[in-house]
Amino acid sequence: MAKRFTDTEKYKKPFFRSLKAPYKLLWDYIMTDCNHAGLWIVDFEIAQIYLGEDIKINKEDALKYFNNDKERIVEIEDGKYWFIPSFIEFQYGNKMSKTNNIYPSIEKILIKYDLFKYLDIEITDTGITKSSYRNRISKKIKEKIFIENNLTCQYCQEQKEVNELVVDHIIPLEKGGNNEDLNLTCACIRCNSHKTDLDPEDFINRSHDFLNPTNKLKGAIKILKGTNNPLLGGKDKDKDKDKDKDKVKDKEKEKEKEAQYINLSDANKVKLTKEQYDKLIYDFGKTATAKKILDLQHYIINGKGAKYKDHYLALRAFFRRDGIEPFKKEEYKPIQKQEITEEERQENIDKLKELSKKCITGKILKHEVGKT
Repeated sequence: MAKRFTDTEKYKKPFFRSLKAPYKLLWDYIMTDCNHAGLWIVDFEIAQIYLGEDIKINKEDALKYFNNDKERIVEIEDGKYWFIPSFIEFQYGNKMSKTNNIYPSIEKILIKYDLFKYLDIEITDTGITKSSYRNRISKKIKEKIFIENNLTCQYCQEQKEVNELVVDHIIPLEKGGNNEDLNLTCACIRCNSHKTDLDPEDFINRSHDFLNPTNKLKGAIKILKGTNNPLLGGKDKDKDKDKDKDKVKDKEKEKEKEAQYINLSDANKVKLTKEQYDKLIYDFGKTATAKKILDLQHYIINGKGAKYKDHYLALRAFFRRDGIEPFKKEEYKPIQKQEITEEERQENIDKLKELSKKCITGKILKHEVGKT
């Protein structure tokens, strides 16, 4: 048995309170008896049976009462069916996803009877067909577009009756347009039929005598065709360009960093600048520094050290882990307080390279590291 939501506040609403008792029952009956898309097969004989013979109702009065201040009932196929536009929004919300299991059957009914135009809900789906997308322009939006444009076609500037106007997609759906307000304008049937799915600039530049586009339309086209057009993915393109620029900058920064590193071994896995290398020797000595550099290189080669982004900080962390503290000031010897010369640094690096070779080939002896 199907279950539906009911409005517990309806008895407090002016519309429902103003109804005569028989039509309050009839409204409740219709909301219960209509199908899942809000379409009711009009049958007052059956309704009379269910409501009771003493409850007198008729079709003419029902329409008069229900549509007193707004269109709550839309007659379909010469009154064979009644459609309740508010039903879908109340039962399913003002946003409905096509992934909802019930949506396909509702869509089928709405398209069959051309009912999308009476709805003011958002269909949250990317795989919408173009024909149904056109149907999703609600009656409220159409009225808004017509009023904003003073019932004037924006392509020829002729004022028309409502039944001679349509809402036109400036950027056609076939070319990536959608139902955003920016992409909707007022057009007469003649201009709309000539435009079809043409690009708006191509159309207004044609040699039709009746064409006289408004400045408002030209401005909208300029925005829509611009680099920041959200309808055509302009923002996404700009973002992609920015990302590419950032990637180039990051690569340049990496190159600059690489240029600052000294070559400590043939494997060249440990990245240290001259200043960082000198600081480690100054704080921990040549022997201890060489050992830790070889340890780190071993971790990197075996895949365990890939997580170390800053090798200088990683080496200092190794010293802390092993309980090795930097030399205290009173332990410094005069030579250690001096800056390391280029010749001394190169001599240390050459010894480290030799040890690194042996370490990689597996020929290093433990006592050899202590000799550096």
